[in-house]
Amino acid sequence: LAQSDAARALAEFRGVYASLPGELAPKLAMAYAAESTGDLAQAAHWYDIASRTDPGFTTAVFGLARCRTQLGDLAGAVEAYERIPSTSSSYVDAQVARVDTMLDAESRSPSVDDIVAAGTAVDRLPLPKEQRARLTASVLAAALPLVTDRIAANGADGVPPVVLGYPLTERDVRLGLEATYRRLALQSPAGAERIALVDRANELRPRTVL
Repeated sequence: LAQSDAARALAEFRGVYASLPGELAPKLAMAYAAESTGDLAQAAHWYDIASRTDPGFTTAVFGLARCRTQLGDLAGAVEAYERIPSTSSSYVDAQVARVDTMLDAESRSPSVDDIVAAGTAVDRLPLPKEQRARLTASVLAAALPLVTDRIAANGADGVPPVVLGYPLTERDVRLGLEATYRRLALQSPAGAERIALVDRANELRPRTVL
């Protein structure tokens, strides 16, 4: 691996696995080596076995989620992140990555259920103010196309779901984005970044009639 010869490393690790089939370390090593060769399916197989056997192997969980994401299996990646227990020191990082995966618009358009689940996760996490604001902006930004196109469905009582304190209507989502970007601007050092955040807040604010 140090010599960037992942294929040879994989062959060596298979030899270790043959001698110690019950150990998790060779499985994790094969997973990493396979991922390094570009064989994501094989890597995901071994990461899956290692993380199912012991979710405490958080490296295996993140590796599995990484491979599934690259394979286009976002639901599988989300499921992988859910394996890390709340007692783990990696739990918050895994949940943040889970939220990012649910909101991944490059692979597929997030659904209303994705938005609600992502918002619930962010709401429950102990996060620094700036990170919480950035994740809030990500969730609401992902929701905006849905409410703009009137795709967001109301709940059983006819009331739109509430995400991070904002009902899923175009006006409320825009208000939430405006407020969030203004908070980020206040937390940002003076300069181009702060100006850009204020400009973004102004762009997203709902239209008003004077």
